Amino acid sequence: MKIILQKNILKEALKNFSLVENRRTTPSNIKNIKIEATDKITLSQTDLENNFIIELKGEIIAKGKAFINLNLLKKAINSSKEKSIVIESDSVKLNVNRVPQNLEDSDSFPIFFKVNTYNSIQLDVSKFIEALEIVTPFAEEEKEITDKPRLDMVLITPSGRFVATDGHRLNIFDSNIKIPDLLKYNINDAVSKPGILLPKKIANILLSIKDISSLELSFAKDNQQKDYFILSGNSKFFNFTFITKQVEWFYPNYENLIFTETPATKISLLKSEFLNMLDAIKPLSKNRYIYGTATFFPSDKKVIAKLENDKKEVLVNLNANKDIIVTYRVKYLLDYKDILEKNKDGNITFFMDDNTSTTVVKIDNLDNLICLLMPYRLEDYEIKELKK
Repeated sequence: MKIILQKNILKEALKNFSLVENRRTTPSNIKNIKIEATDKITLSQTDLENNFIIELKGEIIAKGKAFINLNLLKKAINSSKEKSIVIESDSVKLNVNRVPQNLEDSDSFPIFFKVNTYNSIQLDVSKFIEALEIVTPFAEEEKEITDKPRLDMVLITPSGRFVATDGHRLNIFDSNIKIPDLLKYNINDAVSKPGILLPKKIANILLSIKDISSLELSFAKDNQQKDYFILSGNSKFFNFTFITKQVEWFYPNYENLIFTETPATKISLLKSEFLNMLDAIKPLSKNRYIYGTATFFPSDKKVIAKLENDKKEVLVNLNANKDIIVTYRVKYLLDYKDILEKNKDGNITFFMDDNTSTTVVKIDNLDNLICLLMPYRLEDYEIKELKK
């Protein structure tokens, strides 16, 4: 195999290969990527649940394939001063711009999914990406050991409802994107509902790809009739395809959490003031494994953030219909920042029955968004210490 690629395009493509990036323990064979030249040039990666394939423009001098450690390939490309990257290999060696690299054993590379597509639809790119931007941060990070339920997923229902939760907060966004009612997810051993479960890590990769111009959702089965869905599209630098198993673990029945009536007690403030407050308290978000808290004092018109021995007091024009003190994790409040940055007009309002019950967060100009947030409970003596 011998191919020539533009360095800037190859670097942009490799930025997105992060399927196994956050795992603490990863089999060595799935840290590799496959480079293949047939009538086109593709780079592929798998984490055994998802396949990720990028198609690049380049010159094919000799067809073939090679397997290389992703980090070694990135290092070789970054160290090259040339604008073009020449990758060539035979059965015993691999060179990147004439610099020898370790050639991985092809027999140890996982077999990619072989599926048959039976239905496809074109997606509205802007609506799909907007929905992912709003809900994805609220899904749980990927866990090393699969638990029940799976919270490191974004649920997408046939009506176009996007749902994400980590057990402490929940975002529900109605995008009005209609998808075929072909796949189901499990709520428990006896109940399933229509929808697809998109892994958070794939959602994050999609959000990192620049200038997506088209996006297609397909449904497929393998030879054992297992269900898959495929997201494929075109972007400024490359074409891409994700092939994903529909996971068989459980997803929570989020519909039971939606309030039929909005709680009566509320704290409201301008979005612009909320964003300024977040900028001020962001440094107190996290220190190693310890998360900071932000306590709202509406009667004093201030928010006090605390992380271990560090404390920050911010004056904020909080408007409340009841004298209440409530605390949240700074980390969880920060996830609203990107949502608010896109439309800073109006208010953000927190509704609750009391300072220990689930909070409903409503954002002006986003009527199709439902946000639920669990407060953090501080003891009375902790609140007194904060105010000193």
